[in-house]
Amino acid sequence: MAPQHGVVENKTSIATQPRVGLFLDIDNLYLGARDAGPGGASLEFGALLSHAGSLGRVVTAAAFLSRSADDSGPLSLPIALKHLGYDRVVLLRRRRMAENRQKSACDIALTMDAWAAVFRREIDVLVLGSGDGDFLPLVDRTVELGLAVHVIGPNGSTAPELLIAATRFLNSSDVTGFFRTRRTSAAAARPAPRERAIGEPAPHPHAA
Repeated sequence: MAPQHGVVENKTSIATQPRVGLFLDIDNLYLGARDAGPGGASLEFGALLSHAGSLGRVVTAAAFLSRSADDSGPLSLPIALKHLGYDRVVLLRRRRMAENRQKSACDIALTMDAWAAVFRREIDVLVLGSGDGDFLPLVDRTVELGLAVHVIGPNGSTAPELLIAATRFLNSSDVTGFFRTRRTSAAAARPAPRERAIGEPAPHPHAA
């Protein structure tokens, strides 16, 4: 039987692609949405998966987010993230601190998971979605081991030392399709004039 060259080439191509690990600090990324002008912006987390996929083969995609210590509301965002294809979604309750403040432990959980993937040589590229300077040791050590680190941080809210340490840095608004301003969302949902609607598909409702 003749060898199936197409299949072999495809397998070889997959094997030689860099293995990408995507790790998101959801709470921090929402800082950029809040500062995106009047009305803020909604975030399309599927766009970050697509961006990570453009860098190689995504072998793990993890999202870390927190909720208030006394919040018992619906879990729509974590469920949406799972449906989008994030294989690990970690939801942590914030700890109560003095003066009625609350502290999230997402940075610790994310660092442990990401470092485990780096240390076990499970990934070749680390994509970190956060601008929190607490991740500097993770980025520094990962770069020292020879791995590429791409940091995606909120516009104007990313720690300068994190930006400098990364192999590459992107403002979160520069990731294609990630930001969707409230004004844009409203315009998309508004019915088009009848003369322009002929032959056009109906707009799809936005899903966070």
